[in-house]
Amino acid sequence: MPTRFLRITCLQDEPIDIGTKDSGRGMFAFNVLTHKVASATYEKELVRVIQTAALGTWGTDLFDSSSAVIPDGDGPYVSVRSTGGAAGLQVQEEARPKYHRATAQIVVQARISEVAKARAVAVHDALATVVNQDITPVS
Repeated sequence: MPTRFLRITCLQDEPIDIGTKDSGRGMFAFNVLTHKVASATYEKELVRVIQTAALGTWGTDLFDSSSAVIPDGDGPYVSVRSTGGAAGLQVQEEARPKYHRATAQIVVQARISEVAKARAVAVHDALATVVNQDITPVS
């Protein structure tokens, strides 16, 4: 079932270098704030946007939780992790928020830092273009 996204806002103008993993892979990250209807599949919805933009394949080089096991290869590998968010936006005469303001962190890692950065920029740009869209989670 699709979820209505009003917009995705990238909270950094571009991905930032967050260092290297023990494996020596470079990592770049950015955070997003979404205004959307409530759902239980937030990370998988973001994964759908990234996969639709041909920037990864879910379960191969695109992952949606902190418990995902990232392969040992060169990458790039993209991880999407929910980070909570702010209180939702209410509308008149409704007790519960109409729109949720969920947040997530996107991390891209690759053996070659320039490759990680290029993929992170592409993912950033793909997410930043989401406005008034219904998004179906990957399954």
